[in-house]
Amino acid sequence: MIEMKTHTPTKQLFANHIGNFTKKLGLGEATGKVWSSLLIAGKPLSQYELSDKTGYSLGIISSSLKVLESLGVVRVIGRSGQRRLYVSTVSLVEFISKILGVTISSELVALLEEFDKIGIKNDDLHLKKLWEECVKAKLLFDLGLAIIRKYKSRSVKEIKRVLARISKYGWLI
Repeated sequence: MIEMKTHTPTKQLFANHIGNFTKKLGLGEATGKVWSSLLIAGKPLSQYELSDKTGYSLGIISSSLKVLESLGVVRVIGRSGQRRLYVSTVSLVEFISKILGVTISSELVALLEEFDKIGIKNDDLHLKKLWEECVKAKLLFDLGLAIIRKYKSRSVKEIKRVLARISKYGWLI
């Protein structure tokens, strides 16, 4: 694990956890650490500054920024001399929602498309049950993302109140 040079221990811990999260989703640890460094900084940073903060080479920083830009979570905001300046365009909740949507949702869609290509014979009950589970997983995942989008701007207190109502009355929205 690369030690982040200019972060406090708490900020480094946060960046390490985001790096582990993106690594587990196949986006690479550096992608998460680069994004979290931008979020932590709260101001535009150049690739050189990101390299200094994360300890990654400029090549890894550049590759990570391309991934993050393609996901719509980072953008170039201007320049400082010849150096482009990057900022995070999303909050932590939006980042997690977007990353999960791109990774998990796309895999479920691909799986369902494969099921559609091969077709399911009516007599293959096991395969039909697997297809139904995939559809259910995709729908529940989409429901979870919809809930995140609906409640992302609410306070922690409000979200806890909604969860308490769900627990008490057994309904969702």
